[in-house]
Amino acid sequence: MTGELNPESLPSVLHEGTHHWCFLSPLGLALSLLYYSGVGTTIEFGDDRESHDKEISDAVKSLMRYEQASRILAPIIEGLALFAEFDLPGTSPDVWPLPLTWAHGLFGGKTSDEPDLDKVFARVRELLTEMRSSDQLIDRKISVLLGSGDAGKNPYLAGYLTVKWAWHATANQRREFADQDVFFVFLRHYIFCDPELVRLLHAPFEEFDRMFAVRLQKRMLGLTTNVKNMSIKPKGKLLWSLENEEWQYGGKCDRRTIGVTEEECRRGEAALASSVADLERLAHDERRDQSVWQTIIDVVNERDAFVLDRCDVNVEINSSGVLRVNYSPETLTFFTAGHCPITRLHGTHGTGYATMLLSRTSGSPYFAVCYDGEILKRMCRGSPDEAEEARLRALALGVGRTAELTAAWQHYSDQWTDSTLRSMGLSKGAPDSPQTWFDARLPEVNEVVSCLYRLISIPPWNPAEKYAEATHSLSTRGVAGLFPPNRIRLLPVMAGWSLGGASDRHLKAFLSTLAVDETLGEVFDEVNHWARRCWDADLFVFKGDELHTVTI
Repeated sequence: MTGELNPESLPSVLHEGTHHWCFLSPLGLALSLLYYSGVGTTIEFGDDRESHDKEISDAVKSLMRYEQASRILAPIIEGLALFAEFDLPGTSPDVWPLPLTWAHGLFGGKTSDEPDLDKVFARVRELLTEMRSSDQLIDRKISVLLGSGDAGKNPYLAGYLTVKWAWHATANQRREFADQDVFFVFLRHYIFCDPELVRLLHAPFEEFDRMFAVRLQKRMLGLTTNVKNMSIKPKGKLLWSLENEEWQYGGKCDRRTIGVTEEECRRGEAALASSVADLERLAHDERRDQSVWQTIIDVVNERDAFVLDRCDVNVEINSSGVLRVNYSPETLTFFTAGHCPITRLHGTHGTGYATMLLSRTSGSPYFAVCYDGEILKRMCRGSPDEAEEARLRALALGVGRTAELTAAWQHYSDQWTDSTLRSMGLSKGAPDSPQTWFDARLPEVNEVVSCLYRLISIPPWNPAEKYAEATHSLSTRGVAGLFPPNRIRLLPVMAGWSLGGASDRHLKAFLSTLAVDETLGEVFDEVNHWARRCWDADLFVFKGDELHTVTI
């Protein structure tokens, strides 16, 4: 395997990799435990709901908490992912965000077991530059900028503006955060390692969404003051230390790196440890279906697999052990191999799957064909040691376990009727037009999200009527209501140029296609002028050492 994918897929890898990275965190683990506790109970008692009302009720509430928390976090998650696509330079000498590490493994070109890392990283930076000056990504960014700014309806624009505002707020306090790579790692760490958000996942059910949202808002607004006193010293190629991030595995949360109190650390650690202990208890309780809960433990332990692709394949192994793998009987051969060493599978056929994944500890892609709980063939760039090979094999097999678990959950969740939810007091409405508790609360949850991100994506200013006018325009038309139509396409081009994502030649060529006669400085001045007319210029204009750069 060469590690060379189509460069056009780099933005998607950075975007989806950032999503995955956000959930490889204490808050991500807590959310996974909440979700799978509901999934496991549904599967275990799905055929006998009437005898297990309390367990099913608790499962529904766990899944509702997960859904509400996911909606509240969605703009931050999408904002970070868009920041990775549009702004992450990969030039910091102090920190390599994990999504960039994965990109290095996939797009760094042909490498040996001991690659020249400087050349690999330079190749990815070169691709980033090309990508951000391409029509494909310019159009992609424009589509984000023209979307609704109402976070309750569309998490993308509000989330992106929130992250850009956070970058501006932190960089104004500490020079380290002018480095987008450092800021990117910090913000993910600051939100997804917050022990109080972990604890609040188990707040009183009726008030959970508001309490969780208020905490997130407090954290974001705290960026204007908190970072001055935080301990943020890069260590080698990692920011701060992985030991702090890994408090999800039983370590101690270092309050100094994320601006929380000792009491918040203690409560968050206790809440997460309790959730882990509950899951382990179920897997060892002889009165419960231990196989279901052990499978869930395996899936949770294997969640660091960043799955790039998975597809079902048809597997045929003749009596002599000759292996043949097809996408389907109607298509050409996908993979043909010599001999299958697993004798119990000789003379069998059925459906397996092929998967390509990356792990947190390995930036190299791992490809495997799996069937009946075994790996028939694997390919991996480089030569992982024995421990890493065992880990990658476990992750590849875990992809199948996750799919099986999801299928079982969907089978039972589709059987949930309004009468079941009604018996738990979680349903309203007439029997012929059922409305679940969550359906009824959905507008309220969306309004909570809208209010939360309206304040932190577009900080208020005076006069109030101008602020109200701008926020309304943004929520309905994106930036289309704030900038002249013939200038909107210039925004991502100039932002890419100012961040090193496009050369002077790219920018001048693009300006010429728009028949723009002004000098580059005049164009910058005009965009700054429109930003100031719309709202506080600091939202859109980051004052760097040498020039004003349009941050959107």
